[in-house]
Amino acid sequence: MSLVGVEMRNNELISQLNACPHSLLWNDCLKPFLERGARWAELPWYVGETYVYHRLLEASGFWDPSSPGYNIDIFAPEKQESLTLSLPQVYSRIQTCLSVSGQHNFKSFSTLVRMSLWGNQGDNSLFTIQDMSHLGSGLPSSGVELLVDDANLAWERLLASAPAKVHLITDNAGLEFVSDLALAHYLLSLGPDHVAVVQLHLKPYPFFVSDATSTDLDHTLALLSADATPGAAQFAQDLRRALSEGRLVAGGTGAV
Repeated sequence: MSLVGVEMRNNELISQLNACPHSLLWNDCLKPFLERGARWAELPWYVGETYVYHRLLEASGFWDPSSPGYNIDIFAPEKQESLTLSLPQVYSRIQTCLSVSGQHNFKSFSTLVRMSLWGNQGDNSLFTIQDMSHLGSGLPSSGVELLVDDANLAWERLLASAPAKVHLITDNAGLEFVSDLALAHYLLSLGPDHVAVVQLHLKPYPFFVSDATSTDLDHTLALLSADATPGAAQFAQDLRRALSEGRLVAGGTGAV
């Protein structure tokens, strides 16, 4: 992986991706840059960002069954440390979630939706790990901080779709992921007549440092299951039961 860093610092010519699951797709996107002999600094921001993460995973051997790095998340230690340091905020979210469990009303729904939204304060690309331990609750009391608030429309759609299948697009592991899991827990607590299934969309492989994967889900539930803090183990056990019953579905597919 250090060689990838050398390439970047020296602004060398970019090369094709070889090992990632969707290398043909990504190389097609890179084709205009490859054909003109583009260097690292010439790549547009998003192209360069996705390219470097694919290169890092290739260099680590993530997709090579013969490599010691096969299927190993090189960002896992940072994500796990972030979760541990943000546990005070995690407990706050769990208590909020459990306090409205089963309450089929807009106020409770809106509380959990806002908590999921503001969980993005736990993005490792926005804050350092140390910052996580100093974040506030992240639960604003009103919607004045939002440019657009469609919570009412979402609630009406949920009512009209019962028994609904709700899709949650997850982002970062750690504090934000727990906030998403709290929303999933609340929705499932409304019962199968209201919400039949909650589908968690995760990244199919480690990306953007803190993006949540199925491995992060396993780690989060294992950590909370063993936690003696009131409500933590119950929260995790409820979600595990929902997974086993098929009411909570988690996975990630497609090109990243």
